Amino acid sequence: MVAEGGRSALSLRPLGARLGVTAPALYVHFDNKEAILVAVAETEFTRLIARFEESTHGVTDPIARIKTQSHAYVQYALENPALFEILFVFRPAWSPNPDAPELPIASKAFEISAAAVDDAIAAGLLGDAEPLIASLTIWSAVHGVATLLLARPALGAEFEAALVDSVINSVVAGLAAGPPLDADRPTPRRIKGDH
Repeated sequence: MVAEGGRSALSLRPLGARLGVTAPALYVHFDNKEAILVAVAETEFTRLIARFEESTHGVTDPIARIKTQSHAYVQYALENPALFEILFVFRPAWSPNPDAPELPIASKAFEISAAAVDDAIAAGLLGDAEPLIASLTIWSAVHGVATLLLARPALGAEFEAALVDSVINSVVAGLAAGPPLDADRPTPRRIKGDH
């Protein structure tokens, strides 16, 4: 239902009808509608993590892993727009946002993608970038291009693929080329619980 019509399409009575049960019967398995959304998000984070892992199977170069995972993220978003949106109703454990419920598997998804960034920094491939800033920079760029393409700008498949490559290659090259922060700006503290 969420995949077909977005978060607002999820309603207990129609869901029960689809499953051949009454809406109250759903409460045997879920406390409320929010618990169903949590289950949907957990399932989708698991699918996204599987894509990350499948896309990088056998890939040892950390920069190649960053790029491959970035492409997997964009592809997942384009194939699952409504489900992709559900992921951002929740937050990783390290995020202090009080308006979004915490979902530990959100942390796991971020940690898997950040591991390639950590490995690239350790290998000297991203200069002296601060790991969390570098991971969030890459995620911001990749999430941005995914969101832009979800708006269906009708640029054509070839141009859109070139845009995704350009964003990913540019952000990685930018991190590799120089310091990620202004010299006058203090380095941020690592977030508590960050790997």
